[in-house]
Amino acid sequence: MKALTRILPVILVLTLSASGLATVIEQDTGFGSYLLEATATPLGGDSWRFDYAITNLQSPHTVYGSLDGFFIQIPQSATNIVPTVPPPPPGGSGYWTFGITDPAGWVGYVDLYTPWLPGYDWYVWWGQSPAATYGPGLTAYFSLEIDNVFVGQSPAILVNYISGVATTYTDPYAILAPAEVPEPLTLSLLAMGALSLIVGRKHK
Repeated sequence: MKALTRILPVILVLTLSASGLATVIEQDTGFGSYLLEATATPLGGDSWRFDYAITNLQSPHTVYGSLDGFFIQIPQSATNIVPTVPPPPPGGSGYWTFGITDPAGWVGYVDLYTPWLPGYDWYVWWGQSPAATYGPGLTAYFSLEIDNVFVGQSPAILVNYISGVATTYTDPYAILAPAEVPEPLTLSLLAMGALSLIVGRKHK
């Protein structure tokens, strides 16, 4: 079983654009670096597609590791969750899985209790063998098509596998992700706020 070694503090940069693209650059001081790009695409109504591209930025000339897992939180009110999992990397084997996971099963490996949003569950994409992991210079693609959600942010955790040594888990950080559908009153308040901004600008 892979042992846990908590990584050193990471430096995270999160940018959100009006187009719905979120880019997270993660840098740590000992076990590697990843670029995560997240996009939300409306499918109509309260249905959305979320795409995640995670690139291993580590140098192939250093012994760091490879992408082995990706945790994300999804609201319990979500329906019809259709994921895609990455294929094995070029020249690799093994396979990836996706599913809901119980935080109790990860005690001693990674803390999924903090932060754990009320009304949400943890899900995980997981590489089922070292040969399925994505090494330096490679990009893994993940996606979710999901109903009864809105666009928001939720915690995510990346897993870095170091061959023959350890598996390391990042501390949770916020990414573009499925969120609970706002109550009608909340949507009305948001619309009123936007309208007041428009009217205010016209009077200036």
